[in-house]
Amino acid sequence: MDEKSQIRNYALVKFAFLERELNMSKPIIKNRPWNTDIYYLASNIGLQIELDWRDLDVFILVVRLDNGSIPGGYYVLNGKTVRVHIEKILKEKWGFSNDSFRKIVGKKGDHNNYSKEAMEKKLSEYCSLLGQHAKKIINDDVFAVKL
Repeated sequence: MDEKSQIRNYALVKFAFLERELNMSKPIIKNRPWNTDIYYLASNIGLQIELDWRDLDVFILVVRLDNGSIPGGYYVLNGKTVRVHIEKILKEKWGFSNDSFRKIVGKKGDHNNYSKEAMEKKLSEYCSLLGQHAKKIINDDVFAVKL
């Protein structure tokens, strides 16, 4: 199995609790040469796990669904914000500090942060973060406030 498949499968195992415990959809996987997106959908909100193959990085975005579907565009569609990084939501809505995320994102420019092992570590850290906060993100209208 190639490295991309290993990391993607690792992510699917780590985030399976979103479907199992929070009644989100089965994962929807979109593979592209430069990234893989894994989506878990609730009624109005989705969670996007972005595996960036170019930069060997991981991002979690909260997605405003478009009539229950994954919206087009990236951050904005038809003048509305449709994707926001989870760090921004937790900081602006619930007062999290930058230090809260340092363990996940590491220090900019640290080349130890860009490897298969680093991606798996970030996935584990994000999994822990979502384990603690996904329910309130899904149940609260996080897009009701200007982000």
